[in-house]
Formats: sequence, C-alpha cells, structure tokens
Amino acid sequence: MRHRRVVRRFGADSEHHRAIMRNLAISLLLHEKIQTTLPKAKELARYVERLVTAARSTLQGADEARKTAVYRRIWRFLHHKAAMKRLVRDILPRFADRPGGYTRIVKTGKFRVGDGAELAIICFVGSEEVRISERQKRLEKKAKRVRR
Repeated sequence: MRHRRVVRRFGADSEHHRAIMRNLAISLLLHEKIQTTLPKAKELARYVERLVTAARSTLQGADEARKTAVYRRIWRFLHHKAAMKRLVRDILPRFADRPGGYTRIVKTGKFRVGDGAELAIICFVGSEEVRISERQKRLEKKAKRVRR
C-alpha cells in the first residue's frame, strides 16, 4: 500500500530516481523549458521550487558563511557548474520578489507514441519575456553589424 507516500518513483529505485530528477533539473535550469511526461514534470516542479527558494535566501543580505552553505546544499543535488551559474546569475534575480511558484506546467495534449504517456512542458515563469528580449538584443547587434 502507498499510504502517506509522497514521492513518485517512476518504477525506479532511489538512486535512479535521484538521477532522473537531477538530469531533468539541470536541463530545466540550462534551457528554461523542457518537455517531459506530466508526472515527471509535477515531481520536477517540487524539486526546482525547493532549489530556487533555497538559493533565494542568499539574495537578502546573507553573510558569506550562509551563502556558502546554501550553495553547497544546492551543489549536493545538482553537481553541474553551468547549471549552478545559470541559477545564481540569470534565474535568481528574476525571482527576487516572488514568494514561490517559479515554474509553470502546460499540458501539451499529446501522448508519447511508445507508451501513451501524457506529455507536458515545464518552464520557468517569465522565461518567455527573457527569450524575447534576448532575441531583440541579437537582432539589434546584427543590425549594427550590417550598418557598418
């Protein structure tokens, strides 16, 4: 019986489950938008929310010892330098004033061909605006090159 069991295991043992969540979290941090199955997206949202909330505690004037402890705690889960940098430099400043709800899950209405699993897209809230502004910067840079 699964009374009071909260974590979805996806038919994997604990180490495999941790690896699945780590890989999905790294992909989400690097790309800010990924497509996966709906149950995995729901479980991933819990993990990423905890990571961002823990990292946010370093923004509010924390001393160096506290920052180091928080970064080590996040590193213990991620083990990926580029994902850590992306989280601290790009993602955290956007969520400085937001108390929670950093991710959005959108059902695609599609089902995977092999097993019929329902697919969903998980992304960070506000990542659409960031992508638009990055695209505009690239276009402006390209226009400057053409003018020369």
